[in-house]
Amino acid sequence: MVCWRCSHQDRHALYSNPTLDIKHRISLFQTLVMTGLMFDVAIWPELSNQEKKLFEDGVHGLYNSLSLAIWNEEVYSWRQDRMRARLGLPHPTVLASVARLRHLHHLCLQADD
Repeated sequence: MVCWRCSHQDRHALYSNPTLDIKHRISLFQTLVMTGLMFDVAIWPELSNQEKKLFEDGVHGLYNSLSLAIWNEEVYSWRQDRMRARLGLPHPTVLASVARLRHLHHLCLQADD
């Protein structure tokens, strides 16, 4: 089983595995990494601009690591928007907004009449 405690070698072996197609590697990344990262994001208080920047930089760092594992050094010349487009993953702000909307939807469904 792969988890956040796995070594760098284990993660590299999984995400750099040429026998897995790119879509499958990205799907594993979303399932194993992003679900853990996004846990309880919906109930975070409003972030300051500095906190938003740190969150965005952290997510982009994860995207960069995945891109590097898939496409090697080619990604060093890419901008963040190109990397997100190649991965098919959303901007970190969108991730947080969707999490908050999903939480609001859940609250509305569970609310009293």
